[in-house]
Amino acid sequence: MMVSNRRALVISVWCIVCIVSMVRGSELFTLADFDDWDTEQNANGACWAEIAPAPNAPGLLSIKVTYRIFNKDVTDWIDFAFNPIPPRDVSEHDVLYVDVYPLQDADYLTLKLVDPDVTTNINHSAFESPLSPITGGPLRANQWNRCPVRLPSRKEFKDSLTHINFYISCRSRVPANEDVVFYIGKFKPSQVAKQSAKPVSLHLVASVDFEKDATKGWLARAGATLTRKSAEVVSGRVSLKCDSTASDRQWNEFLHTDPMVIKFEAGKRYIILFDYKVLANGNYYCLLRSTAGIEFDCGWLRWNEPGGSRGTKMISCTIPEKPNYYLIIGIHGAGALAVDNVRIFELD
Repeated sequence: MMVSNRRALVISVWCIVCIVSMVRGSELFTLADFDDWDTEQNANGACWAEIAPAPNAPGLLSIKVTYRIFNKDVTDWIDFAFNPIPPRDVSEHDVLYVDVYPLQDADYLTLKLVDPDVTTNINHSAFESPLSPITGGPLRANQWNRCPVRLPSRKEFKDSLTHINFYISCRSRVPANEDVVFYIGKFKPSQVAKQSAKPVSLHLVASVDFEKDATKGWLARAGATLTRKSAEVVSGRVSLKCDSTASDRQWNEFLHTDPMVIKFEAGKRYIILFDYKVLANGNYYCLLRSTAGIEFDCGWLRWNEPGGSRGTKMISCTIPEKPNYYLIIGIHGAGALAVDNVRIFELD
């Protein structure tokens, strides 16, 4: 590992003010809330999300959410969730509408809205039900479904929504080990670029390029090895690679940082970059995790690229008030990946 003296890299970035408005639907959320949503990944299932063009709606954007259930024999739920601050007040509405475009017929995408003042059920749910179009029945594939969300009549039950969650039950009729995809909402983006630059200071916290034997603070796992083969090396003479094509493990976390050596401080924002080369088709991911548990993961990034692809990946997140965060780079299921030039920056 090369842990350099702390040095500042000052960069100028153009500030983009993104003003977004929902074309149809509710006051539940907008694209401006996207970075505050949480995805979930565990042994029973996973979901991930991105902003993407809205299908069959030229010029509009949507939140594309992909779920995959690994284990259907457990009582568990895979969540795409948002805890708005301040809480959402929808007390002026009796019915809201959410637009959903699934890539498959589905009767299992459930929306849950929580207001702590609700006393009619133990979950304090102002609404909790599988989404269904106005005409009834399951969500219909490859078309927009306008789904009514009927709210309680009492205003105090809908004036402080603290939790908005789109989830799938592992025991539902969702197929196992297959991606199910939903585009949620239709949004009209409007971007205005300011003509002034904002200085941002980045301090290099740690880095590794695997050219030297000393890699204190960086832990190779899951059979990861150093490679000097020109067809596998990402840059320089040496890279770290993991090949899980012959493994039966689902989660092959082949590179960790040691939280006792490389420390992520609560409340601070970090940017992590690394170069990569895909050596075999597969699903790849990286994130930051606390020893307090996977429910406090942040910075999740997942990608799927064919063998021969290469580039640079970046994740960024503000560290929650939990202990001992560490970086994970891994392969989900079978695949092969080489990485190099891993850099961790603290953002001032």
